[in-house]
Amino acid sequence: MRWLKKYAESLIASSERIGRAEALRFLRNLSEPEQIRLGFSPKLLRKGVNAWPWHLEPTAATAPELSPEKIRKAEAELSAYTDRELAELGIGRGDISYVVRHGRPGIDRKAA
Repeated sequence: MRWLKKYAESLIASSERIGRAEALRFLRNLSEPEQIRLGFSPKLLRKGVNAWPWHLEPTAATAPELSPEKIRKAEAELSAYTDRELAELGIGRGDISYVVRHGRPGIDRKAA
């Protein structure tokens, strides 16, 4: 059974790497100002998949404004996703409110 667990872990890691490669292709097609506006570092994007998660360090200039209207809109958008789509983003349906306000644990960080 150990080999099955290792196989499953390998399959998961491979799927994650493929997803990151697809995201990287998409992000590299954006202009540098757009990458920065979305919170991604053009320098890290140029380094490739191994530089994941490519995020800029949060600063007052790059931190998103979390007005109540933007929070409601983001929650509504995520709530419209299917459970499968949310799972691909690493978000559970019950975590939507938290994720919108604080980011995904271990991946996104809210600026201080």
